[in-house]
Amino acid sequence: MIATRAASLSAAMLLSISASITAQQPSAWRQLTPPGAAAAGSLQLLAQSGRFGKLALYRDSQYMRVYSTVTGRWHAHTPSAGTTPRLYEDFVLVPESDRWTAISAYRGVFETLLVNQPNTTVDWGSSIAVVRHLGTVHVFSAFTGRWHSRPMPPNWNAQIGQRIATFGPNSNSSSFAGFALFDAMTGQWHDLPAAPSERVASGSISASTGILLLVRADQSQYLATWTGVQANWQFQPIAAQPPLFNLGGGGAGGCDFVTAWDITFSGLSGVVTTLGAAVSPANDGLIATAYDTTTGLYSCLGLRGVSWVPVPAGSIARYTSAAPRGVRLFANGNQTLAFDAGTDTLQATACDLGQFAERGYEGLNFAAAGDANGMPHIYSCAAGQWVPVPGNVLPESPPSPPTTTPTTALLRTTTGVTAFSGRTGAFVPLTGSGMTRTFDGHVVQGGLLHVFDERADRWLTTTDLPNRSANDSSGFVAAAGTTAVGYGARASRLESITLPEPALQFQALDGGGIVRTQNHLFAFSGLPDLYSFHAFPHQAEVSGPGSTWRHQVRLPNGVVAAFGIGPRLPGPVALPPFGALWFDPQQSAIQLLQVSAPGEERVEIVLPLPDIQALRGTEWVSQQMMLPFAGSPWLSDPATLTLR
Repeated sequence: MIATRAASLSAAMLLSISASITAQQPSAWRQLTPPGAAAAGSLQLLAQSGRFGKLALYRDSQYMRVYSTVTGRWHAHTPSAGTTPRLYEDFVLVPESDRWTAISAYRGVFETLLVNQPNTTVDWGSSIAVVRHLGTVHVFSAFTGRWHSRPMPPNWNAQIGQRIATFGPNSNSSSFAGFALFDAMTGQWHDLPAAPSERVASGSISASTGILLLVRADQSQYLATWTGVQANWQFQPIAAQPPLFNLGGGGAGGCDFVTAWDITFSGLSGVVTTLGAAVSPANDGLIATAYDTTTGLYSCLGLRGVSWVPVPAGSIARYTSAAPRGVRLFANGNQTLAFDAGTDTLQATACDLGQFAERGYEGLNFAAAGDANGMPHIYSCAAGQWVPVPGNVLPESPPSPPTTTPTTALLRTTTGVTAFSGRTGAFVPLTGSGMTRTFDGHVVQGGLLHVFDERADRWLTTTDLPNRSANDSSGFVAAAGTTAVGYGARASRLESITLPEPALQFQALDGGGIVRTQNHLFAFSGLPDLYSFHAFPHQAEVSGPGSTWRHQVRLPNGVVAAFGIGPRLPGPVALPPFGALWFDPQQSAIQLLQVSAPGEERVEIVLPLPDIQALRGTEWVSQQMMLPFAGSPWLSDPATLTLR
């Protein structure tokens, strides 16, 4: 386990530690020079179905290096000559004759499992690998960066989610033989004992949440739920559930929202809701939606909801994206209705969305729609209502959706463009002529590229390079000639470098990317030094009052850090020579962090959040003052925590 040292500091004390020293934040780019040359066929990156991994693998004979956008480093390993490493979203597995070796994107340490590899079977998810050998199961967690082993009946099936894995007999079994749940965030096992007189009727998992519907011998039913928020099993009796044809399913996109038959369980709030109809809900991110084919009526439930909200008769659901959503749109005559997962309310605007079945974007914290004249209408979760667009906004011509990302909408204006920030609800103009909005949510103006930083409601500008490689709107890398540029939305980091030779290839990673030249590899990380495992609104992983915020601080050898968290400032404040401060130091908590475990380069921080409902909808910013033993201190990039 990683140990930390913590001491309380004042903001004034923190800034006076070295007030006369020049800041020296390391570059977000890291260079690798493989033996010989940087061969294209030796570089592996994961990009499947629009999802990108956090790791890049370079393998040439026994020379092997793995880059992580979380650690911001290349990590070295020397495997056997004949092995073929396996690359996944958050980890790499290296099979050899007498072992499996794994490295996590979060921890960045190679861990070996000594086992007869040819006699093993492997299952995996985005962050979890399960290796079975005889009567033992070995689980590798990307979050802990370690192997976790235990005996397991060979006939128990594995179901792997984003943050948990479950093991149990086939659901058609006539008796409940027990159940095991692995929490990948902590590396702990949580078991349910066998109950021969009971059977499992249904179950599902998503993110850190699981649900089991069990039936006793007398046909009475009860629910067993597990969530990482409480880290234990909860039980409650429920009314008999009808044998629906559609048995529902788990949540989408890693959100703590699961369904079994007509029961919906929120892992964030711990609330169980029964729909009370022969309809099975579908969970899409932060919202569950049910459609009764008999009555033609919809109902919606938000992640924090306690009861289903009926949608007016005649409404038509709007589906534009398979991405997790915090807003669901419905066309209702000459109005568009927005269901907000944060408030569990329906809000209307005068916009006949039904005529524009392919218009708009349903994001995590805003929605955009176009009316009959092509004028955009914006629903803001930050404001909890449809917000008026600025008076100089132009209609889309021909009518088409505004350029959008999950957190931003770019609208045309008479003076250029304006960006709507889903995080703050503000419109931020960019004045100029000859501007073109790009598919990945940027603005090109001649030889310039304008990037909207919705964390600070500001525009950042760099040199426009052709063929940017976007990674799900969380950033990009681009290269042309001997110039490369990287941008990371989660760190508000925009940085260019000069290459020693022309770029030949560039590809995206989750939070960064890779640029290859003839002899070198350049890797960019746009993730902050403090990496939060609850990245809403960039992703669907949500934290809130009464839950636990889990995060880690990147802390290289020879560096200690003063970690601070407080309310966000309206904008970053320059603090020469350290950098920019993003949170209010007068209302913050500050601790001194130091890694004390040999070989580790991260500090894991677990912060229980008070169950105070007034915290819902608030945003907090954390930063570190990085204090190297040799060299100059600097203020790290910020990380944000948005509570729902």
